Amino acid sequence: MRHGNIKVDQIDSEGNLFIDYDQIFTPKELKFVVESYFNVVAYINDSPVVEYKGLKFALYLKNITYLGYPHPKFKKRVQLGSNFKPRYYNLKKQGIELIILGIYHYNDSLVFVDFDTKEYAGNKSNNSSAHVFGSDLQQAIMNGYYSKIDANENKISAFTSEYIHEFLDVKFFNIDDKTSSVAQIFDLFFHTMHKTWKGIDCYNEMFFSDYCKKRESEWPGFYFEYRLEEFLDKHPDLKTFVQYKQDKSKDGIDLDLYFPFINSYGDLKCHSTNSTAILGNKYSTIHKVIQKSSIFYIVLEHDTVKDSAMNFITTHHWNQLLNKENLMSYSKRMKGIVYLKSYLILEINKYNARYLSEFQKGFKNSNGIARDEKISIKKKDINNFVIYKKRLESE
Repeated sequence: MRHGNIKVDQIDSEGNLFIDYDQIFTPKELKFVVESYFNVVAYINDSPVVEYKGLKFALYLKNITYLGYPHPKFKKRVQLGSNFKPRYYNLKKQGIELIILGIYHYNDSLVFVDFDTKEYAGNKSNNSSAHVFGSDLQQAIMNGYYSKIDANENKISAFTSEYIHEFLDVKFFNIDDKTSSVAQIFDLFFHTMHKTWKGIDCYNEMFFSDYCKKRESEWPGFYFEYRLEEFLDKHPDLKTFVQYKQDKSKDGIDLDLYFPFINSYGDLKCHSTNSTAILGNKYSTIHKVIQKSSIFYIVLEHDTVKDSAMNFITTHHWNQLLNKENLMSYSKRMKGIVYLKSYLILEINKYNARYLSEFQKGFKNSNGIARDEKISIKKKDINNFVIYKKRLESE
């Protein structure tokens, strides 16, 4: 074993974070580790061939190490060599799938990470790297198994030795994990929806249905809530997976969503693509909930056309619906059209909470009463939370 030359984030077997040097296995040690935990039946082109439930697949083994300066200390990678693609296609001809298996080791902690091979096999470059974050490893160590689809739409699964069978069942035998179950529901939801939202049309729809939040000025977020509530009412069978549920009582959990099958909460967020941060919920609520479970943000990313560029037609219409005399009320901030671009599922938990930022800290209302402090997720930190991303096709 050798060591890295820069002190970076490391995670021990208890999930604790340290700043220390990478611990890097030799090729011989990598094989020994794999042979200790997987059913290795042969070697082809120096790749271990594993058999599980009658299925054979091969492993492309790599250490997980720091991505390198000047990247943040939590970013890690496996470096794919020029031999990856030839080995991948050679094994494919023999009917054997080659998977990328990264191995992370620090003192007594050991985590395996599977990187979805197809993306890297199709990469034009002969040398590339696959990325994973320290918080992903921390999640795997504490929970045994963790998967996500990152901001580049690459699937990553991290797991400990005790969860190897669960990982293999998910990967090769189509047993769903929590990420795919939540994503499937929202894939269906967004498939039913127009990808261009016009302010006038959305207000008319909400007023016609007498939606309780139809009068709000920031209509995209409330139209998002309205459409999801409507969708779940039309598909009551899905309410065993996701429910629209708010509790604004004094000690209640004021989040939009509840996922009964994983006993977790969530919230809906609309986010303009040119915004520098996603504004979240009350700091106290978030930190209370994540002590027991994760919070899932369903974030709708959109391009925005301000109503000022459309002769204020939505502003006038909204003020008329509210019977206001001043038809230019809220004109400077009113949105005219939003174009849906993608949606993301973010997971906030006690392991990645250190990347949250604070918003409204020290702010006071006009009456002098302090505002509730809220969280925000800055654009530069968002990859620490993304577990799924889907582009939405334009109309």
